[in-house]
Amino acid sequence: MPTLKEMAETLRRANPENEPMALQWMAEQIWPGAKWLKVKACHHNGGPRTGGRVAGGMAGRMGKAGLLRMCDDEMQRCYVLTDASNA
Repeated sequence: MPTLKEMAETLRRANPENEPMALQWMAEQIWPGAKWLKVKACHHNGGPRTGGRVAGGMAGRMGKAGLLRMCDDEMQRCYVLTDASNA
């Protein structure tokens, strides 16, 4: 399992412009090719995917560590990386 700093670096390499990142996209960057990322968490139409739920927990821990913050964009649940010098 990668550390929080390693996950942040993976996201930084995948998104060098630090554009707002959705949870599902972040999960796909951290765990590329994992089949469980696309499984519906609630087993009904329109429910969230497991990847987004896992990335939500990851984003919370990365936020507490000062590596990630929720952006002020109009999109829901989008995050941006904090400046590496501040982390």
